Amino acid sequence: MSQGSTTMADSRDMVGVHNAFRNEYAALPDLIRRVPADNARRAAVVAEHIAFVSLLLDAHHTSEDDLLWPKLHERAPHEVQPLVHTMEEQHHRIHAKLDELTVGAKRWGTTGDRAGRDALARTAEELLPLLNEHLSLEEARILALIDRYVTDREWKEVAAAGNRKIPGPQRPIALGMLLHHNDAAMEAVFRDAVPKLLWLAARPLSSRAWRKYSARLNPS
Repeated sequence: MSQGSTTMADSRDMVGVHNAFRNEYAALPDLIRRVPADNARRAAVVAEHIAFVSLLLDAHHTSEDDLLWPKLHERAPHEVQPLVHTMEEQHHRIHAKLDELTVGAKRWGTTGDRAGRDALARTAEELLPLLNEHLSLEEARILALIDRYVTDREWKEVAAAGNRKIPGPQRPIALGMLLHHNDAAMEAVFRDAVPKLLWLAARPLSSRAWRKYSARLNPS
């Protein structure tokens, strides 16, 4: 595509999203194992969290599949083609394991049984290397292509599509989670990607929402 004076994407925000995914999924095995056996009420809280972070990851990937990859295929076929099989295979393996995780969490969340808890923790552990490998490959090979071939407007459409897949009441929690897992420099990247007035309203709301959510998930 001819870039001319068109503002191109700044994909650094994807690194911030990935940071949150890495940290939240890395915490799952221990979070699950800390639930006392047969404590169905506590298991339900953790199961709801697993459903939430699974929704976020699915929204992230499906929005890329729908709006990002077709553009990269069209505009940079020779650079993208060597990665296609690997990325598709990674997506398949991640989402197969993610499905196993969400199904297991839903069942365990109603019983809290020890066997279900331990099996779910193992599934969460098995997902980690698959997810980390994929996120690292995206950062190493795909972000530069996004910045070169995708416009700022198109990139924001990818983010907006993912956001629309998150139920409204959970959006402040999702933003709060992103901010919690990133530093001030990355927060500035997030801030610059949205209208100023929207940020001024969303920033304090998201922080409060995350504190409340986190306190319920990790009671002292």
